[in-house]
Amino acid sequence: MCIRDRLGITWHVEWFSNYESERHGEALCAVLQIVLAALAGTEFSPIATEATIALDTTHSGEEEVKQIADNEVLLSLIHI
Repeated sequence: MCIRDRLGITWHVEWFSNYESERHGEALCAVLQIVLAALAGTEFSPIATEATIALDTTHSGEEEVKQIADNEVLLSLIHI
């Protein structure tokens, strides 16, 4: 799990603990850090103060980003 706090949003990124998942999960966290650092000077009001990303690297042949409805947290599932 990787937690990043930028712009008042707490990010949780989850993945299974195996070689492929670790490689993709760490890369995703690195990209999030770069994007969020670039947005640091931008003023906007996010509705959610917590975001969770679940990364699935089972290689099903389809890439998908799916947002799950939740009133408490911004929840996304990423399948690669």
